[in-house]
Amino acid sequence: MMNRFHKPIWYCYRLQPADEGYMDGVPIYREPAQRYLNLCSISGELLLQTAGEVNTHKVVARLPAGHPEQYFEGDGLFVCKDKTGEFDPVEPGFDYVVKSVLPMHTMVEIVAEKVLS
Repeated sequence: MMNRFHKPIWYCYRLQPADEGYMDGVPIYREPAQRYLNLCSISGELLLQTAGEVNTHKVVARLPAGHPEQYFEGDGLFVCKDKTGEFDPVEPGFDYVVKSVLPMHTMVEIVAEKVLS
């Protein structure tokens, strides 16, 4: 079941080769921007059936198709952590990374995995 209370998160876009400031081989992120997502955690049983792993924590968010906010694989999210202090574009300190963005007919599904530190 989706959490219908839009949770505030901070989104860090990972620079792509066409973006200014991109460096080959080094993931660089933009300043976090606040967004709101309906988040739902994936249960351990479902993870075992789909991915074969139970030791990672993943969350799923769904947006309507055609939503103006876009997400891309490899981008960072501050979900449980607060962004604190000065922002470092190389080591931003986010706690989730976007693993999959799946467009469907009526929605876009975003799967993010917890970063193990």
